[in-house]
Amino acid sequence: MAFSDANSVTIRYAQETTWGETVNGPASTQLRVTSESFSHAKETIVTEEIDSGRQRTALLEVSDSASGGFGFELVYGEYESFLANALRTTLSSATVNLASTTVAASTITAPAGTDFVAGFAVGQWVKNKTSDEMMKISALTSTLMTVVGTTMVASTHASVSITGRTLTNGTTKNSYFIETDFGSIAAVKYQSGMRVNTANLSVSSAQIISGAFEFVGKQGFTASTTVASTVVTSAGTNKPMTAASNVPKILSDDATLGSSVNSFSVDINNNMAPRPTIGSKYSSEPVDGGLDVTGNLNVYFDRIDFYNKLINHTSFSLDYMMRDDNGNAVIVSLPEIKASTGDPAAAGKDGDVFLDLQYQAIKDPTLAYTIRIDLLPT
Repeated sequence: MAFSDANSVTIRYAQETTWGETVNGPASTQLRVTSESFSHAKETIVTEEIDSGRQRTALLEVSDSASGGFGFELVYGEYESFLANALRTTLSSATVNLASTTVAASTITAPAGTDFVAGFAVGQWVKNKTSDEMMKISALTSTLMTVVGTTMVASTHASVSITGRTLTNGTTKNSYFIETDFGSIAAVKYQSGMRVNTANLSVSSAQIISGAFEFVGKQGFTASTTVASTVVTSAGTNKPMTAASNVPKILSDDATLGSSVNSFSVDINNNMAPRPTIGSKYSSEPVDGGLDVTGNLNVYFDRIDFYNKLINHTSFSLDYMMRDDNGNAVIVSLPEIKASTGDPAAAGKDGDVFLDLQYQAIKDPTLAYTIRIDLLPT
């Protein structure tokens, strides 16, 4: 008798045209995961009828939906669709090719007729493909880009290519079909109407950068074989990133973070809620609640700066850059943050003192967003 084992499992997904649509052999993409928990989420109620024999006379099904998610190790290019879904947005891409461009330590001056504003925005990270430098835009006009986050090499170029690929939180809703194929036996589970409710990114010293996506969907199904088409896009081959080798830069208030970092995390929560209706055990399309972006920054306690921000309730910003061995980068930017807790503590003898800062990102009053994620290829 064959048994299923985790090493035989394959997960595929496809974006739906409409929420919870009937699955009809979609072309799909293979998903790299470290774990999965996709489920048909059934709710039941025990009848309150009184029985003289003290028995329960009925267990009634009252609602069905889909839930669960997957864990991952951060690999460039694998999770862009789900990051966009978590932020309720779509990817915005632009490349501006320039002639006769002057680069200074913190500015790029483009020739007349250029329109930086049409392609890029303040707060966005972009890449000078000519010099392989990545920088954050702090001010922008049609022909002048002012940057922070790196000191550029001053030079004059006959041609320069500036590129950006970015996500900022919005209100665009897309959904997915997700299929788990157990491979070694004739068993498949799949869910429709899946939308990211929560997303997490966790970076800890001496560890692989990891995370998780959790979903809320319409319903779950079973099949004996795949219900996706035979057109499957293979997963990519980039290596996972680590905290030791692939976090080249962390900025606070647009300057290099002075303290040594032990760990950091970013958590996104869309606070989704079902819409149960009379006449169906399935929820109508679930509603999004308010966007919560929270996190943790755990630093060795070597200065008072962050503790003062907590005590004085001072706003600050954070930019986390993660860049793989091929030069591809994922950069998470939180322009307006308030710390909620984070007292330094001497937890015990012979141990380091850490400042464990819990924070919440809120809407930046100037930039008008809470979180930006830049995805810059090599």
